Amino acid sequence: CVPIRQDVCWDLAHIHARTSYVKLKLRNFETPLPPSDINVLLETLRYNSYYTTLSMRDVKIEREMVSCLAATLRYNTSLTKLNLRGAGLNSLAIAQLTESLALNKNIALEFIDLSNNPIDDRGLLSLAGYIQHAAIRKLKRIELSGCMMTSKITPALGPALSSLSKSLEYLSLSNNKFLEGAPQLAEWLATPTEITHLMLSNIGCDLAPIVSSIGIGCHNLVMLDLSHNMIDKACGSELVEMIRRG
Repeated sequence: CVPIRQDVCWDLAHIHARTSYVKLKLRNFETPLPPSDINVLLETLRYNSYYTTLSMRDVKIEREMVSCLAATLRYNTSLTKLNLRGAGLNSLAIAQLTESLALNKNIALEFIDLSNNPIDDRGLLSLAGYIQHAAIRKLKRIELSGCMMTSKITPALGPALSSLSKSLEYLSLSNNKFLEGAPQLAEWLATPTEITHLMLSNIGCDLAPIVSSIGIGCHNLVMLDLSHNMIDKACGSELVEMIRRG
């Protein structure tokens, strides 16, 4: 039996319900929640239709919590935003979560942030497979910065992103090391997309193919972050020309 947390109940009744606050952010509670309390909250979200945002940013997600979160994502149909930034998720956890997401045919997710998790290429492979083959075409924002991604994942990442060409508006792949290049990413960027924000800071690869592709396919772009990358003179000139064209 889990003891009743009067402070959590008060927040939910007086702040969330009375103000129509639909974002469940676990770090907002005054007293940190232990894993047992978080598991209970996650279980209640399985069939909850009130909250549209779940943020577990910088909350250490332990193995049992991963199972509870996976069950929630298997059945929930109201969450549009999922923030798991810096939650300590590894490739096995991502595989478990994407497996549950794939079983939810009525998932409403539009935003997912998995940044700053040691997911590596194995976890990203699970995510890419889910995006490409699942019946989800609503994702507008994906944040995958600092996920230990390498060039090896780009053959799977390219087709996955192509399946979202008509919905994806914001993509962050910053602070990953594509040291051997990212040809499939460049190929996707050369096709017509809805991308408005593209974050590629500190990705450690030759930017020339990517910049050329952006100029071809990303006509809706309003923000481009290429900071902390080596840009040669030719690539820089192409960037300047692209900016001039607007």
